[in-house]
Amino acid sequence: LIGDVLSLDPAIAVPFIFSELFLRGISTCQWPGRNHVIYRDKVTYHLDGAHTPVSIGLCSRWFKRCTAESRRKVLVVNTTRDRHLTDFLDIIRQDIVVDLIIFCPNIASNQYIVKDCEWPDDIKQGMIKRAHQNAADWKESCSDIPALSFSSVEEGIKHIETQTESSNQRTDVLITGSLHLIGASLQVLHPTFLDDGGRDQLHTGTLSSGTC
Repeated sequence: LIGDVLSLDPAIAVPFIFSELFLRGISTCQWPGRNHVIYRDKVTYHLDGAHTPVSIGLCSRWFKRCTAESRRKVLVVNTTRDRHLTDFLDIIRQDIVVDLIIFCPNIASNQYIVKDCEWPDDIKQGMIKRAHQNAADWKESCSDIPALSFSSVEEGIKHIETQTESSNQRTDVLITGSLHLIGASLQVLHPTFLDDGGRDQLHTGTLSSGTC
């Protein structure tokens, strides 16, 4: 990962001398939601809160390095504010052959309330509407990759795991585009994440390797 970052502008790259304490801190650092991998049965989830064109490009290349071409690829994505989702998708598709795109709002579940993560109803309904509209716009503009939309992350994940189980094909999932989406996904994929310090099933790429 650090090689990718430095190569963006080699003209400003300067040599650094790192202390042993600094290097130990980097090597043991855990950054939830960045190069974050969670294993669940036949599905491997890759979470990265990339939400700019540059970080989306780095994220997609990280995902490509971490996954096998033979496995099914699903993209779960959302954006906030005025970010253009189609631009992000175009960047991702330069590196990854995606079999399915799932558009989800930044809502963990419609079945239960997550402490400190519940949206006001008007904002919630607006996010759900936007996710469905994003899927409709994608289907209209690009018919080569199927797209679905759901009203929560939980519904999208249930669909992925049900389809994976029925097809008996291992699946790699990339969840990206919004830090809020990453937070909602962690609430579903790892509900005890905050309680146990996020260490169980957490594998983060380091600045030196950027690998899984």
